Amino acid sequence: MPYSLPELLLASAYEDPGRPFLFFAGRTHSRAEIAYGMRRVAGWLQRGHFAEGDTVALLLSNQPDFVVAWLGATLAGARVLSLDPAAPPEENAALLDEARPRVVIARPSAMPAVRAVRDWPASLRTVIVGGPGTAGTTRWSAVMDGPPAQGFSRSDSALSTAAGGMARLLGIDEQDRIMLVLPLSCTAAQQSLAMAISTGASIVLERGFSPATFWTRARNRGATQVSVAGWHLSQLYARPTRRNDSDHPIRQVLSVGTPTEIHEGFEHRFGVCVVEAFGSREAGFITVNPAERGRRKLGTAGLPVPWREVVVLDDAMLPVPPGIVGRICSRPRLQAPGGDHWQHTGAFGATDEEGFLTVLGPPTRCYAALLRQASS
Repeated sequence: MPYSLPELLLASAYEDPGRPFLFFAGRTHSRAEIAYGMRRVAGWLQRGHFAEGDTVALLLSNQPDFVVAWLGATLAGARVLSLDPAAPPEENAALLDEARPRVVIARPSAMPAVRAVRDWPASLRTVIVGGPGTAGTTRWSAVMDGPPAQGFSRSDSALSTAAGGMARLLGIDEQDRIMLVLPLSCTAAQQSLAMAISTGASIVLERGFSPATFWTRARNRGATQVSVAGWHLSQLYARPTRRNDSDHPIRQVLSVGTPTEIHEGFEHRFGVCVVEAFGSREAGFITVNPAERGRRKLGTAGLPVPWREVVVLDDAMLPVPPGIVGRICSRPRLQAPGGDHWQHTGAFGATDEEGFLTVLGPPTRCYAALLRQASS
């Protein structure tokens, strides 16, 4: 029977409560600690008469509180909308206005976006994480001081199933430490978090990406795998060559948008395998370039994962021939008659005769978050 991510973490915490799950800013957070915090968030939502299927919006940076809030809201049966707190307030305000969440959990710096939304429903609850509270808000400490959830909704298991499948394709297991430098508001970062939960691996969470300290941090924290974007690889590759460039524990880099001209050079210099993948916010990773060097095609995002169908469609939602650019869409591979329709990923691309996908336009929101991280 498939289990959701919160259920998998709860089971892991029950079996081995003291086992490390999250490493952040010199602190180690056990599975039991994260699971208990997750249940407290779900309990607070229960006490507030939160209805299953309501939306919880997160405007949090890379911090353990994001993980706890994300899992807690999922445990309560919420639809989670994760936004980049560094985005312009008007951009986030537009997304919040469209989603109309029941609960917003945010850093104080992201509050201008919340205040910019007009005509909030009276039932809106805003939770402040860190910093002083303001009128009409709830402090994060008040949420975390409450009793944990006693029962919970059976959450969607699709994400954990997809993450487990992706982890198997990549060879990730419970011995791995997955390093996160991408913003947690991005799909790729959330997929890495899901892979860790589904396999029993642990997470090394970084506040952001620094090319000057990246390998030192990976070495000191024992990271074995990392998810990045192509510009991360470019910045690392542009740094002066050192004799100890391959002296680190990372064996695999999962990348989106890898520059073809440095792909193999990066692997040889740093002693890693760079695996190209592509995904969407709704479905997670939907294509992956085979890790075996004899099967992969550099410059492409690879082949569809076994559990998703991936096609390129025109404006009428009809398949286009190989080599023709269209909308990249996907849906579950196994579905009943009349099941899910094609989901547009927000990106455009083309396939070749063998089915390898080339992405020509990235999903807007995550790409924008990466650009903001690159310029910070």
